[in-house]
Amino acid sequence: MLIVFKSPITPILSLLTIGIAGLISVSIVTNLVKYLNFPFSDFSEVFIIIVLFSIGTDYNILLYNEFRDGLTKATTIALKTGGKTIIYSGISVLIGMTTLFFAKFSLYRSATGIAVGVTVLLLVLLTLNPFFMKTLGAKMFWPTKRLAGEKNSKSWHFFAKYFLLRPILTVIIVLIVLVPIATQATQSQGLLNYNDADEVANTVPSKIGFNLIQKHFSKDLSKPTTLYIKSNKKLTQEKYLELIDQLTKQIKNISGVKTILSAAQPGGKQIKELYVKKN
Repeated sequence: MLIVFKSPITPILSLLTIGIAGLISVSIVTNLVKYLNFPFSDFSEVFIIIVLFSIGTDYNILLYNEFRDGLTKATTIALKTGGKTIIYSGISVLIGMTTLFFAKFSLYRSATGIAVGVTVLLLVLLTLNPFFMKTLGAKMFWPTKRLAGEKNSKSWHFFAKYFLLRPILTVIIVLIVLVPIATQATQSQGLLNYNDADEVANTVPSKIGFNLIQKHFSKDLSKPTTLYIKSNKKLTQEKYLELIDQLTKQIKNISGVKTILSAAQPGGKQIKELYVKKN
């Protein structure tokens, strides 16, 4: 955005509006999780922030460019032209993210929070941006004095016109290019793997430490799964510790569970001194 508008102000305004949308979105999603059992995962906040900043920046560039081009006109003109495009594009993203709610894999379902984020983003961009436009006017693009919008690209205009007149040929060309790539990607995919660490290069310091832990300890020790017990009473009493101990034993018997640490077995093994021998 700094390169496009040659101004330090427009990127700041864009980051401000998108940041506000991100904070509101995350707050709404966490409340939906708390009260309505909304799908959520460790990646939900990351998904929301990444998507909002990526599409939000594009939307702001479009809106600011329309505003700069028609600065001598009313701000409403920019909203009518750029605003419609933003709404149509945002609705398509919104529909796509909403459909993930019906996915069976919980990680994909948790990405439904992006739909909430996109909704908030559209509301923020089309309400807060006009405020900055009317308040700052041409100062939004300081220090540049060139207020004309970007010129139409002749190459993109040619491709759009050519492909529109020859849709069948266009589809054939796209298939010729993409099918080999998709086939190669499918063949090189290998076995299904849920280990996120495989996506990080072995030269990264955190990955080196991760591999070092796995070399000397259990693989899951560096990334354990935590099970919380909700109770209205303190679980430090003997009868509750006994229940925790029983639950610990049951979880140990589950296939795939190697080690479990609990209040009754903090080291992963029973402490003999805590048990009374039966006659």
